[in-house]
Amino acid sequence: MARYLGYIDYNDDFEKDTVISCHWWNKASFSRHYHNYYEIFVIFSGRMKHILNDEEADIQARTIYIIRPTDIHQASQIKNESCQHFNIAATQAVFKSVCDFLAE
Repeated sequence: MARYLGYIDYNDDFEKDTVISCHWWNKASFSRHYHNYYEIFVIFSGRMKHILNDEEADIQARTIYIIRPTDIHQASQIKNESCQHFNIAATQAVFKSVCDFLAE
């Protein structure tokens, strides 16, 4: 697959032979990017400005996002506020399996 600025491939980003990746992010910002997997992130504390496909929102604790493959998003800090969120990233096949299971 071609490399584009801001593109993240799950084959590079996930641990070897893993289809789900989880991690804490303790910064109030991340650069503009998109990927070929689903990303679910939950804000646990603080606030940040989130831009999703050119739509901007101030988000805070108890906010959840599901980022689809090819959605373009980024976050930036609001003044001096901190922010902590938890990411769960899953390949498209795993995400579809979970949705199919929940649909039953």
